[in-house]
Amino acid sequence: MKRYALLIFVILLMSYYSPIQTNTEILSDSETISSARNISGNQTQSGSFNTSLPGIDDLYTVPLILQFDTCFISSGNNITPSYQDYAQAEDGTYYILGTSQATGILLDGTQVRLMDALLMHFDEEGDCLDVRAYPQIVTDTTFTSSQVRPQENGRWHSNGAHTLIVLDTNSIIITGTLGYEAYDHSSWGGMINSSTISPNSQQGEHFFIAKISRSNLSIIDWKILPAWTEGQTANGPCQRIGTYPQTFSNSTEFAVAIGFSCVPHATNTRGNMEILGTTYEVNYCTSGSYDTCRSKNILLRFSHNLSVIESVEIPTPYTFDGNINFLESGVAVTLTGTDAISPKLEAYYRIPGQQWINVNYDSGDFPSRHTSILTLDGERFGWVYVTENPSLPQQVILNVVNTTSGNTTQYDLGNISFTGNHVLQGGGFALNQHRILQHFQLGGDTFTTPDGRSMTGDFVIHYDLDSQNLSFISNNLDTEFKSKDSTTAHIRQYSDQSVRSVDVFVGESIIWQTTTGGIYIREIDQDNDGVPDRSDAFPFDDTQQSDTDSDGFGDNPIGTSPDECPYLAGNSTIDLLGCPDNDGDGFSNQGDLFQNDASQSADFDSDGYGDNLTGTFGDICPYTYGESTRDRYGCPDADFDGWSDENDIFPYDSSQWGDWDGDGFGDQLNGIEGDSCPSDPGNSTKDRYGCIDSDGDGWSDDGDDLPQNPTQWRDRDGDGYGDNQEENSTMSDAFPADGTQWNDTDEDGYGDNPFGTQGDWFPNDPTRWQDSDQDGVADEDDAFPNEKSQTIDIDGDGYGDDANGSNPDAFPNDAQEWSDTDGDGIGNNADAFPFDPSQQIDSDGDGFGDNERGSGADKFPSDSTQWSDIDGDGYGDNAEGTNPDAFIADPTQWSDSDGDGYGDNPTGRLADAFTEDPTQWIDEDGDGLGDNQSGTNADPSLNDFDNDGYNDSIDPLPKLASPGDLDNDGVLDVNDLFPDDPREWADYDGDDEGDNADTDDDNDGWADTEEVRLGFDPFNSADVPIDSFEIVIPGTAVGLGAWDLIGMFGGIPLFMWIGFGFVTRNGRTAKYEALLREAQTRDELEGVARKWEYSLMLRMLGPHQGIRLERLRAELDDVFEAQNQKLSSIEPQEHDQTQMVEQAMQEEQKSLPSIESSQPEITAQGNPDGKGYEWYTDGQETSWYRNEGSNSVWQRFET
Repeated sequence: MKRYALLIFVILLMSYYSPIQTNTEILSDSETISSARNISGNQTQSGSFNTSLPGIDDLYTVPLILQFDTCFISSGNNITPSYQDYAQAEDGTYYILGTSQATGILLDGTQVRLMDALLMHFDEEGDCLDVRAYPQIVTDTTFTSSQVRPQENGRWHSNGAHTLIVLDTNSIIITGTLGYEAYDHSSWGGMINSSTISPNSQQGEHFFIAKISRSNLSIIDWKILPAWTEGQTANGPCQRIGTYPQTFSNSTEFAVAIGFSCVPHATNTRGNMEILGTTYEVNYCTSGSYDTCRSKNILLRFSHNLSVIESVEIPTPYTFDGNINFLESGVAVTLTGTDAISPKLEAYYRIPGQQWINVNYDSGDFPSRHTSILTLDGERFGWVYVTENPSLPQQVILNVVNTTSGNTTQYDLGNISFTGNHVLQGGGFALNQHRILQHFQLGGDTFTTPDGRSMTGDFVIHYDLDSQNLSFISNNLDTEFKSKDSTTAHIRQYSDQSVRSVDVFVGESIIWQTTTGGIYIREIDQDNDGVPDRSDAFPFDDTQQSDTDSDGFGDNPIGTSPDECPYLAGNSTIDLLGCPDNDGDGFSNQGDLFQNDASQSADFDSDGYGDNLTGTFGDICPYTYGESTRDRYGCPDADFDGWSDENDIFPYDSSQWGDWDGDGFGDQLNGIEGDSCPSDPGNSTKDRYGCIDSDGDGWSDDGDDLPQNPTQWRDRDGDGYGDNQEENSTMSDAFPADGTQWNDTDEDGYGDNPFGTQGDWFPNDPTRWQDSDQDGVADEDDAFPNEKSQTIDIDGDGYGDDANGSNPDAFPNDAQEWSDTDGDGIGNNADAFPFDPSQQIDSDGDGFGDNERGSGADKFPSDSTQWSDIDGDGYGDNAEGTNPDAFIADPTQWSDSDGDGYGDNPTGRLADAFTEDPTQWIDEDGDGLGDNQSGTNADPSLNDFDNDGYNDSIDPLPKLASPGDLDNDGVLDVNDLFPDDPREWADYDGDDEGDNADTDDDNDGWADTEEVRLGFDPFNSADVPIDSFEIVIPGTAVGLGAWDLIGMFGGIPLFMWIGFGFVTRNGRTAKYEALLREAQTRDELEGVARKWEYSLMLRMLGPHQGIRLERLRAELDDVFEAQNQKLSSIEPQEHDQTQMVEQAMQEEQKSLPSIESSQPEITAQGNPDGKGYEWYTDGQETSWYRNEGSNSVWQRFET
C-alpha cells in the first residue's frame, strides 16, 4: 500500500512541475526535436521550405523579377499594383493579389480601372500567364450618386481584397473587406453585392470570401459575413473589418483571421457580427485612440464549399493588434501583449476544436509587434524576445513551444547591450522545421553570441535548432522582413507601403514584401552563379548553367567538363566529352570500332576481335591476324574450324581438332572418323570408331553382342549364340531369329529347349516332339493331351481312370456313369438327389425324398400334394394340398370352419367359442354372448367384469365387486375425498394431499412424525414445539440451523484449505528440496526443516513428502557433519527443552532398578497367554515376556 501511495505522490509531483509551466530554465542544450514532417496538402504563408534546403554557407539566392507589363496590352505609367498578398502554387507558378495603380487594357482585352483588385498569374520565369480585374465599388445615395473606388479607411487596413489562398489545383480563395466606411452599398468583382444583406445592415464594412477558378480566374462561388452597428449616429456605421495575411489550408478546409473594431463616433455605439449563432461585439473607444481601442480578432474555419465550420475569438487583450499565424497542422498561434501600458508578451495556441492554451512568459516591456511568430512545423512554433534585466546586457531568447506535448524549450542566442524594444522589429521567419532567420537592428550597440562572437548595426542571424549553431548572414537574405514601425497593427495599410507583419511565403522560392512595398522573390542558387537552381542544369557548378542536349555536360566550352557535342546528347568521357557513346564505354562512337560493345574499342590486327583481352571476344593474338573462335579469339586457324592451329590436333581437318583419349580418332562424332568413345582409347572400326574392342573382331564391345568371341558379334535373338554360320565360327545359333531355341539334336526342326518356341520334349526322337501337358506322354499317345493328371480312359466316357487325377471316373468300367457327387454309391445320372447322400428315391415325385431319416424327408411319401407337417399333427402344411392344416405351427388346432382365425378344437389353444360365427370367438364371462362388441350378439357387460356398476377402465379392482365404493377402501364415495385412490380418503389441512401421504397434516411447518415424537398433536396447527435457531434462505423454504452454519463457515474453508494444500503440495515440496540443496551450513538445513515441518503440520505437505524431505535433509546433514560442521542448536542452551527432557530421563533412569539385576533367568517358567507369548512377573511387579517355548532371553514389558 505504501508503494501505491508513493507512486501517486510522484505522479502528482510530476504534473505540478510539468514543462508547460512558465518557470522553464534557459537551456544551452535543447531537447531533441524530431525532423519528421507530414505537410501533404497543407499551406501556410510562413512555413517550411518544400524542398531540400542548402546549408547556410550555400544558401545563395537570385531575385526573380515579375514582368507586370506582360499582363497588359496597354496601360498608364504605373503598371505595378499595390500588393495585397502572394503565393507560389504547387506547379511553381506565382499568384499575386494587388490593387491597380493605373488604368489599362489587360491580356484578355478587358479594362482595368484605378483601385480595381488585380489577380495576376505568373510562370516560373516571371512572365504573365493570366490576369483578371475585380472592380471594388461603393455608392452613397446620400452624398453622391456616382460610384466611388475607395482607397483606405483610416489608418489600419486596406479596403477590398486582402488575402490570397491557393486552395487546390482547381481554385483560389480571396478574402477581404466589402464596403467602405459609411457608404450605403458595395460590390466586389461585379458579382459580390451588399444588396444580399438585410437592408438595415448594408452600410459599413463586411467580410467576404470569393472562390476563384484557377483555369480562367472567374468567380465560381462567394460568401458574405455581414456586420452592423447599434447606436449608429449621423456619422454612419462604426464597424471596421480587415483580414490578416496569414492563412491555413489543407485538402478539406481553410482558415483565416479577421480584425473587427468600432471607430469612436459616440459613447453608445458598438459594432456587431454574428457567426454560427455567436455574436461578436466591439464597443466605442472612450479614449479615441486606435492604439488603446479594444477590438476583437476572430478565427474562422471554412470548408472548401465556403461553409463556416467554426468561429472563435482570438485572445487579443489590447488594441486591434494581432500577431497571428498558423502551423502546418492548422494549429492557430498568436503573440500579444497583456495591456497597453505594460505590454508583457503572451503566447496562445489553439488546436482545432479545442480551447486556447496560454504560454505566458515574463518578457518585460516587449509588445508582440516587436517580434515575429516562427512556424516550424505541424506542432511547434517559436519567437525571439529580449529579456528585461535590471542592468545590461539583456539576454536574447528563442522560445519554442511543442503544441502536442505542451513542452517548451528555450535557446540562449546571446546578449545585447541595448535597452530599446525595437531590436527585433525587422522580423524573422522559419526556413524549415529547424532553421530560422531573424533580423536585428542595433545601430551602434553590440550583439554577442554565447561563444563570444559579436555583431553591431543591422544584420540577420541564422540559427539551427538541431545543431544549435548560430551564423551571421552575409548573403542577399540579409534584409528586413517587415517595417520597423512599432505603432501600427499587423494588417496591411494601403497608402503606407511599409509592411506591418512578417508575411513570408516559403515554397520552392522565398517570397516577402519589402519595407518599401515591393514583392521580393528569391530563388535558391546554391552555386551562386546567378542562375536559380530551378533553371540551372548544374546547380552545384558555377562554371556551367545550361545543357542544350541534356546529356549532363555543360554547354560552356571553358567550364567544367564542357560538352564537345553540345547539340547532340552523348555520354562519352574518354576521347571526347558529351558525344554519343552507344555502348557506354566512355569512347565516343566516332572513336570506337565497337560502338555497341562496351568492353572493346580498338583492334590492332583488324581481325574483328578487340584488343581488350578481358572484353567481349578479346583477341589472344592481338598483333597477328587470325580467325579462331573456339579455343581462343583472333589467332591463326588453317582449316577454319574455329580452333587455333596451336591447339588443333588435326590442323588440316576442319571436322576434327581434339583427341582426348589419344587413340587417333577425333573427338567430333560428326567429323571424319569421329570417336564414339572420346574419353576411352579404343580400336573399333566396324560399328563405331575409337571404342574398346576386346576380342579384336572390329566391333566395339558396346556394339558386339558376344564381345569375348572373335567369331561372333551379332546375336539377334539375344540367346547367347551368334548368328554367324560360317564354318570356323563357334557357338552358332540353329535358330538365329528365335531367342528360345539354339540347338536341334534329332534334326526334326524342333529346338532342344522344351520350354522354347516349338520346343522338342523328345530331343532324341525325331518322331515325337509334342507333350502339351508335360506328363511325359506324347500328345499322339495321350488320351488327355492337355491334362497332365490323366492319360487313360478305358470306358471311353471322357473321364480319366486315374482316381487322383483331374475329373476322375468314379465308375471307370461304366460308360453311363462317371460321377457320384454326394458319395452315396449311386451315380448322379441315376440318383434323384445327386447332391444329398441321405436321399436317393422320390416315389411321389414332389421333390422330397422317401427316406424318412434323410434330410428334407417327405412326411407324406405317397401324397404328392403334401410333404411337410411342422406341428406334427398329421395334417399337411400345404394349404393347396390334401387335408391341409389351417394352423401349421399349432399342433392343437388344424381346422377353422368360420375362418375367423380361431380353431375349431375346443381343447386346443385359442379355441373358437363360436365355430359357426366368424364375428365372435371369445366369451370371457361364459354368458353365451361374444365379447366382440362389433360382432353378432355382443355382450353388453363386457367392460364391467365384476358387474359392480363401475367400468373396468376406472375400476381399481375390476374383478372385485364393490358397489358404491369405487376404490374399495371401505369409505363410500360420498364420504371419500379421494374416491379413486384406495390409499387416501381424508385431507385435514385441505392442501389436496391426502393425510396418509401428507407429512404435515395441520400445515404448521412441523412434520407429523416430529410432532408425535415430541408429544404434540399433528392435527392441531396451534400445538407446535418450541422453534430452535434457524436461518431461512429468502425466497425459499430452506432453513439453515446452527449446525448447518457451523458446517458451512467451518467445514467449507477447512475443505478449501486442505484442497489447496493438496493441489500445491508437489510445487511446495520441490521448493523445499531446492532450499535444502542450496543450504550451505547445518543451521540452514535446520531452518528449512522447521519451515516444512510447519507446512506438514498445516497439511500443506503429505506425510510421504515429509519423509522424502527428511531423508534429503539427513543425507545433506551427513555431508556437512563429515566436513566437521557443528550444529549451533546442539550447543547447551539455558532454556533448551530438549536437554531438559534428556536430563530428566537420565535422572529417572538412575532411579530405576538395574534391568540386569532383576531380569529372570532363562530357565524361569512363564504363563502362556494363548496368543503365542508367555509371561513372567517378578517380585517387583515387573512384567516380562518372550515367545512361547522359545527359551530365549526375557524382554521387559513397558507401557
